[in-house]
Amino acid sequence: MSAPMSPSLRRRRRLNWVLRILALLLTLALAGFATGIIPLALPATYDDGNGEVFSGMVEDGHFSGPVTVRFSDGSSYVGALKDMRFDGYGTYIFPDGHRLSGYFSGGQFVQP
Repeated sequence: MSAPMSPSLRRRRRLNWVLRILALLLTLALAGFATGIIPLALPATYDDGNGEVFSGMVEDGHFSGPVTVRFSDGSSYVGALKDMRFDGYGTYIFPDGHRLSGYFSGGQFVQP
């Protein structure tokens, strides 16, 4: 029968295992980002200088997912964006406040 471990040795061993697991998870995450398996999306805002402002998540250099777009004429769009086009559920708000909510595909409104 072996001698019981001291509490400090038990804590050090537990911490060692936790650090090993964290190192493995970090390695896997970095490998996933590098290979594109895990997409890296970051929040960003872009002002084109002509009155159009895009706010949302940027992935692979493009806005995607939920975004807010404010246009120079006072209209705006809140919703899904794919390849810089309205795509998925969203709401287009006209300058007069009228709203068009529903599904968009390829930049076109398809159904409420």
